[in-house]
Amino acid sequence: HALISSIAKLPPATLTSFGVLLWELVAKETTVFPDIESPYNIALQVIEGKRPAIPSNTPEDFKNLMLECWKNDPEERPDFADIEKKLAAYYWSIPENEPQPGSNK
Repeated sequence: HALISSIAKLPPATLTSFGVLLWELVAKETTVFPDIESPYNIALQVIEGKRPAIPSNTPEDFKNLMLECWKNDPEERPDFADIEKKLAAYYWSIPENEPQPGSNK
């Protein structure tokens, strides 16, 4: 729990970056805005509210988490403790990951 409490205090920009990481995993891409070359121009676009297009095959829970991480108001973004809970709930909602009777999970 000490790790989670220290992670929970990371700056809000880290949450935006985490949302981008989720996008990279789902989109299987590493270039968020391929049409924009300059990091400065990318930053301007993000400040103006531009976000990467979320692939249509993205699980709803991941999509919602990305959108929460990308909220303009840092106070409205989840903290990492909330993110951990949401990811764990998503993981355990996948049928093949359900704990089996007699397991310690």
